[in-house]
Amino acid sequence: MVLLIGSIIPFLESTSVSTTNIERSAGYGLSDISIFGRYNLYQTHKPTEIFRITGQFGLYLPTGKDDSFDNIGKLPPTLQRGKGSISPSILLIASKLWHNFAFHNDIGYTYSPEANNIDYGDILKFDSAISYRFLTTTSNKWNAILELNGTYTKKLKNNNILNHNSGGTVVYASPGIQFIHANLMIEASIQIPVIESLNGNPAFKPDYTALLGFRINNLF
Repeated sequence: MVLLIGSIIPFLESTSVSTTNIERSAGYGLSDISIFGRYNLYQTHKPTEIFRITGQFGLYLPTGKDDSFDNIGKLPPTLQRGKGSISPSILLIASKLWHNFAFHNDIGYTYSPEANNIDYGDILKFDSAISYRFLTTTSNKWNAILELNGTYTKKLKNNNILNHNSGGTVVYASPGIQFIHANLMIEASIQIPVIESLNGNPAFKPDYTALLGFRINNLF
């Protein structure tokens, strides 16, 4: 059994334009850091094929600012960079490596406890991805990736009052590229919403998201 311990330290800028063309933003800064442990639960290994099932448990830590203001007033919870709570999550991942291709599917759940009288709603996530290793050198690897990233979020509660214009399902198409050197991975992608099934009439709707990040993995 292989254990991988990791952390994601996200920096983001939350900007949205309302249906009345009012732009609001929390600015650029640190969001909620996540730490996780990942275990290989099952694995088969053939000369040109690897299949594995992996379980992951993690925590989101309240490192992002959750009380940002702009020139209009306090930003709504969905535009804050942090949630103000410690949120546990679980994830089940199925992966298959075949020649230069890799296929990944996962499903996970994040519990979002109430903080500052706001319950952001639990999150169910589901992802499917295919990658192709188009270049390998002596020490580096390059992968092209196409993902579908979906989330279902329960309705938000503010002071125990349910917001019927919040929550719902969003699915993004996410083309990207990965660069791998030893235990370092650098990846860039853009998320484009392709399915939006939102509750009610939310003031802010999903738009494209540009992502740039890196990971350093250690195996024990």
